[in-house]
Amino acid sequence: MMGKPVVAGTRITVELILEKLSAGETIEEVVRAHPRLTREGVLAALGFAAGALRTGESGDTIPSDMGGRKFLLLKADIDRELAQVERLLQESRSDLGGVDGVPSRLEVRGLASVLQDFYSGVERVFERIAAELEGELPRGADWHNQLLNRMKVEVEGVRPPVLTSSLAERLRPFLRFRQLFRDIGGGKMRWERSTELLAEADEVWPLLEQQMQEFKGVLGQLHDGCR
Repeated sequence: MMGKPVVAGTRITVELILEKLSAGETIEEVVRAHPRLTREGVLAALGFAAGALRTGESGDTIPSDMGGRKFLLLKADIDRELAQVERLLQESRSDLGGVDGVPSRLEVRGLASVLQDFYSGVERVFERIAAELEGELPRGADWHNQLLNRMKVEVEGVRPPVLTSSLAERLRPFLRFRQLFRDIGGGKMRWERSTELLAEADEVWPLLEQQMQEFKGVLGQLHDGCR
């Protein structure tokens, strides 16, 4: 690989993993695309990259403004992910708002898919924040819950809380719903519960937008501090 660092036991470069994550792919999507790669391997690649940026021990010279650019790039990633989530909610209102009576199996599956995509999009924002600012993602079987918990606390010397505790707890049912969706399939989800969560998503979304706007303001301040 021409001297480029790779994940142990594979020919997959750290550079490729970072490119895929920066393009918006989740860790799970990267792992699915590369059967020999594991989630732990992706985390190791992120840790390696973070260490290289901290110490300057990469193969190439790191631009002096890399730290400031990092905050601007993260803001752009957040904007992109949030725009996709907003588009998803808008489309769901038009596509599923006219369901009368008993929904079809396709409609049940469709609404469940919207809700799991909603949380997945939000979680991608949290993943980017943890990877870029903290240099690592939670590990273990319960890492999704750990990641959400991390967003409501300050990381001293790194960042303030991303979310209030109350908003984090309002998002947790969507995380549970997504896990159930993955366990049993969208066609078996309860329509009544799905419609309740869709209404909750409409209430949660403005709060999330507001708090992410405030967090992006912090990123702007961090960028200015690097000049």
